[in-house]
Amino acid sequence: MSQPLHQSDRRQNRAADDEELLDEKAPGSPFLLVALSYMAIMAVVCLAIAGYFWLT
Repeated sequence: MSQPLHQSDRRQNRAADDEELLDEKAPGSPFLLVALSYMAIMAVVCLAIAGYFWLT
């Protein structure tokens, strides 16, 4: 006989069952998130390099 689930375990399982995966809702969204985060990181790096050259 298995032990009963704790209240928090039941809530987590219910949330996991009700949620849809991001790629099932919108198939292109994982790629879009990766592309946007890559561009944001590159923008910050470019700004840091430009700031370095501007200050020196």
